Amino acid sequence: MKLTIPAGALRDPADSAEIAIATEEAGYCDGSECGAAMPSENGELELLVPHWHVIVRGRSPEAGPRCYPIW
Repeated sequence: MKLTIPAGALRDPADSAEIAIATEEAGYCDGSECGAAMPSENGELELLVPHWHVIVRGRSPEAGPRCYPIW
């Protein structure tokens, strides 16, 4: 099995000519998407308190997306 990652996923959106920023409600987030994960004593990821995500994507060239939590 070969794992492939698109080149755009590795690029920084700040290096693109056009940047798109969006927000989304994250009521059931365990932190794996936004990087704010809190593992429990048994190593499982626990749901975080409801928060928001800022999603940043770049165009020309395609880049991201990057996801950041807002508390």
